[in-house]
Amino acid sequence: MLEINGLVAGYGNKIVLRDVSLSIEKGELVCLLGPNGSGKTTLIRAIGGFADVFKGRILLNGKPLLEMSFKERAKKIAVVPQNTYVEFSYRAYDIVMMGRLPYLSRFRRESEEDREMVRRAMEMTETYNLRERKIDELSGGERQRVIIARALAQDPEFLLMDEPTAHLDINYQIEIFSLTKKLRKSTGILCSIHDVNLASEFADRILMMRDGRILAEGSPEEVLTEENIKRVFKIDAKVSKNPFTGRIFVSRIPKRSKRVEKRVHVICGGGSGIEIIRKLWEEGVDVSVGVLNVLDSDHEFARNLNIEIIEEAPFSPISRERAKMNEEMMEDADVIVVAPFALGKGNLENLKSTLKFVGKKRIIVMDGPPIEERDFTGGEGKKLWEKIREGALRVRGVEEIIKILEGEE
Repeated sequence: MLEINGLVAGYGNKIVLRDVSLSIEKGELVCLLGPNGSGKTTLIRAIGGFADVFKGRILLNGKPLLEMSFKERAKKIAVVPQNTYVEFSYRAYDIVMMGRLPYLSRFRRESEEDREMVRRAMEMTETYNLRERKIDELSGGERQRVIIARALAQDPEFLLMDEPTAHLDINYQIEIFSLTKKLRKSTGILCSIHDVNLASEFADRILMMRDGRILAEGSPEEVLTEENIKRVFKIDAKVSKNPFTGRIFVSRIPKRSKRVEKRVHVICGGGSGIEIIRKLWEEGVDVSVGVLNVLDSDHEFARNLNIEIIEEAPFSPISRERAKMNEEMMEDADVIVVAPFALGKGNLENLKSTLKFVGKKRIIVMDGPPIEERDFTGGEGKKLWEKIREGALRVRGVEEIIKILEGEE
C-alpha cells in the first residue's frame, strides 16, 4: 500500500500541497482531477522524489519512502512524466532498457533477466514491434506507450502518471487509458488527468483537488456531482450517465450573456434544434420549445438547460391539447424560429400551429436539407413548410438569427 499522511510539499520556499492524505492499494487506478495549479503534478512529483517535502509522511508498505535511496525507490515506484520528449534519437528498445538502470551496478551490463523484463514491458504495451524504431520517428501515442513501457521495465509496485494523455487526440487518449486499466492488475496507479469523463470511464477512485488540498474522494459516482464540479472547477455542469457505458458523464453548461432580451419559441425535433437552442440560450434569449416527444434529443438538450418545453409522450403524435398549449406559447413569443426538422404525420401539428401565426408574428425559418429529403408525409408537410416559408425570414445559420434579434432591440 502507498500511504500519504499530512503531506505539505512544494518547491524551495513555496508551499503547493497542504495537509494531503490518501492511500492507494495495488490493483487500483486512482485519478487526480483538478484545475491547473491545484497541485496534481506536485503531488506526483513529491511521491516520486522530485519536489520538496516540508511535512508529513509517504509510506510504502509501512516504510518511509523518503528514507530510501533513489535506486531503491526507483525499484518500487515508476513515474511517467507529462513531457515525453527525449533529447537524443535513441531506439525505442534502448529507451525502455533505461527502466532497468536501478537494477544495474556501475560496471554491470544488462543481463538476460533485464532483457526479458524489457521484452515483457514492450509486449504489454504493444511496442515490441517498434523496438528498432527511433523515438523521434514515432507518433504521439506510440511514443507515450514506449515511455510507459520504460516505467514498467522498472518492475514497480506503483506507477505514477502525470497527464499521460496530454496533447494526444481522442483515439490515443482512449488507447492509453485502456492500457492503463489493464496495467493496474499488476500495479497500483495514481494518474493526474484533466479530462473528467475519461477519469469517470476508467478510474476506480477519483480525488478532486483545488488549491493544494483534496476536496473530494471516492468512486466516480460519489465524486463527480454537480456540486463538487462547481466547487472545484468553478463551472456549472450537468451530470448524467453515459447511455453506452453506464458511467457518469459530465457536460459543461455554457454561460449566459444578457445581449438579447427577447422571447423566442423554437419549433424543432430530432436534434435539429440543439445548436439553435444552445446559441439563443447563451445569448440570454428567453427560449421555449415545443411540441417535442419525451426522449427526443432536442427535448433532452432543452430539459438539461431547464428550458420551458411543451411535451408529448414518447413516439406519440401531437395531441390537440398539446398543440393548443404550443400555440399559446407562440402567442407569448416575440419571434418563432422553425428548425429544419424531419416531417412526419406525428409532428405536422407543429407546422399547422406555426402557419396560424404567419403575418401576425415574426417567423424565422432556418434552411437545411431540401424539404423533399425530410418530408415523410406524402407531400402534406412540404405544402405547409412552403406556405410558412413564404411569409417568413429565411436564414442559413444561428448567427443570422442573433443579428435579426439584435436589430429588433
